[in-house]
Amino acid sequence: MISQSMATGITFLAGSGGSGRTTAATGLAARLAKMNRSVLLIDLCFGWTGLKADSAEILSYEQLLGFEGNLKDLTVPTDHGFDLLTTIPPGILNPDEGDLKSIAWLIHGLSRHYDFLILDPPSGAQPLGMLAAALCDRVFLLARPEAAAVASSYCLIKTLVGEGLSDRIRIVFGFVNSPEHAASLKAKFDLLTEQFLSLKFEDGGFIYNSTGYESEDFYMELNADELLTLAKNISLDEIDVFQNETISETMGEAHQKPF
Repeated sequence: MISQSMATGITFLAGSGGSGRTTAATGLAARLAKMNRSVLLIDLCFGWTGLKADSAEILSYEQLLGFEGNLKDLTVPTDHGFDLLTTIPPGILNPDEGDLKSIAWLIHGLSRHYDFLILDPPSGAQPLGMLAAALCDRVFLLARPEAAAVASSYCLIKTLVGEGLSDRIRIVFGFVNSPEHAASLKAKFDLLTEQFLSLKFEDGGFIYNSTGYESEDFYMELNADELLTLAKNISLDEIDVFQNETISETMGEAHQKPF
């Protein structure tokens, strides 16, 4: 886990694509930046989520893994007040043990320069997702209301529990119509995890299904001691980014626009 004397680490996970993971991560990064926190958003999908930076300084994935210079040179500023670490998308994203160690070293080194690191790894129980969860103080697991999405989220939680990370998990239900709808979904999910895992996970908030909510619908509660972040009522329109994992019928039109 990222040292408490360094940045607070937060990661967003999802059992399957199209859960709003990247939108939530960028929304949180922008919100914390508005609160005058220094924030780095780390794209652990390395370009495949559609997070883009309009800069000629973006390295390839291979260059990132072999980087030996000033770590701050790996990041680029965005118009939303936070920095971004991403790469030119590799042909295949299949990190081996050596790659994971290199990425963990980079993240640890960068944590010295920021108040918050927000990690956006691939969906599912992918090695980069497990690495992100292990390094971070908080894991927000996003789930859609559909049965298949709930099942994939449950499978991911089983993997996280097996890695001893259950205390870091916060459940976020996306695409809900109201706080009551979110509470109902969370209650049903609690029955599932209590029956089969003997665990109940804390509520991490929810994501509205429709647009039109003001930015104030996205707010943070910061623990004065550790500055642990809880995301509540995340608006899907908070940040204008393209997501190639997004289901257009649910999320609305995506916009391919660089930071």
